[in-house]
Amino acid sequence: MDIRQFMRDMEKSSKETFENMREIVFEAVYDSVQFSRKEIEKQLDVEGFSRNIIAIPEKIRVQKEICKQTRTTFEEAKSNLVNAESMIAAVIAAETTDAGKQKFSNDTTRRAELEIRKKHNFEYQQAWGPYKETLDEMDAEQFKLEQLYDELKAYQVVGGVLAARLSLMRLEV
Repeated sequence: MDIRQFMRDMEKSSKETFENMREIVFEAVYDSVQFSRKEIEKQLDVEGFSRNIIAIPEKIRVQKEICKQTRTTFEEAKSNLVNAESMIAAVIAAETTDAGKQKFSNDTTRRAELEIRKKHNFEYQQAWGPYKETLDEMDAEQFKLEQLYDELKAYQVVGGVLAARLSLMRLEV
């Protein structure tokens, strides 16, 4: 065996060893990056975050239905209240003095008398309770809907930040 052959064999062996080592290091780095990515995703709870943001539109749809039903109930209660108030106003407008003149001749006195009678009228008080309850319920349900929209916006902002962080951390190997 001559020295040139020996050198070629050594060079070939060195190249093969280098290629093998390079492949092993590449696989180790790739596995490490994949493991790190999975750990980061786990720490950031990307899966849970995704589930939550996907569920919000359905929650919004359901809450809109609840708001619609509450609004319908409120409109019925409001109608009953307006009817009771109209009945009182009609009685006030029809009242006359002994001389046959209107007892409450101007708008200001009629409105004042209406407010006084509303406090003591059984039908009006019966209509006021459901009206107030449904008004409060409608406001509460609308507030819940607005909270869901705010939650969706927050998830969108946080999702954008997480996506940016993950893309910055992504290594091309």
